[in-house]
Amino acid sequence: MAETKKVGTSNVTPVVIQAFNDKKLQSQTGKFTLPINPENYAMSYKVEVDQSGGHGNSGSDIKYKKTPPEQLKLEFIFDNTGTVMGNTLDGTPVQEQVRNFMTVTYHVDGESHKPHYLKVMWGDNLMTGDVQGFNCMLTQLDVNYTLFARTGEPLRAKLTAQFTNYVEQEARLQNRQDHRSPDLTHVRTVEFGDRLPLMTQKIYDDQSYYLKVAKANGLTSFRRLKTGANLVFPPIQES
Repeated sequence: MAETKKVGTSNVTPVVIQAFNDKKLQSQTGKFTLPINPENYAMSYKVEVDQSGGHGNSGSDIKYKKTPPEQLKLEFIFDNTGTVMGNTLDGTPVQEQVRNFMTVTYHVDGESHKPHYLKVMWGDNLMTGDVQGFNCMLTQLDVNYTLFARTGEPLRAKLTAQFTNYVEQEARLQNRQDHRSPDLTHVRTVEFGDRLPLMTQKIYDDQSYYLKVAKANGLTSFRRLKTGANLVFPPIQES
């Protein structure tokens, strides 16, 4: 699913891209401010599922696989024609603007031996969870030179940049811990071959609760689970 939000180049808050050497974004190495704001930005969200069905079935059973990271797409221009109002890099050659942008976002850092981790800032437009800014890495960049001087020097370039979101490991582990919290009610659909003790282990990190889960679901036998049935895993209160 792609979501496009129109903002407008007249937005006085500029797009600022900060570059870091580390995933925790504590060691900043540089930044780049877009000289001309994009008119809009697009966010892409995707859920991957397994739709494989049995032989001879016209339909398919959808099973969740994973949620890939969000993606941010920005389209913007670098211009040196002297005709664009508010262009903060007017007078700077377009190729130099492109090089400076790529130094911050694309080139491999000499110390970390990888491209920089980035935070794309644009006021309140871009967020990572509840935190301002989009934490990401540049994953694709297209540069299209569209206007030239008589000498052949580029006067304008249109850039399309795609950034892929990431969550720093500690935050990702905390998020995973929250989703497995024994203080929450969970509902899981039984798949072929599922065993209640193992399902309980995945939810609570402790399979010894399986008898409580069986009782909560009115199961007469925890060894025979009906494929396709929904099981409730209630909050566990220690006795």
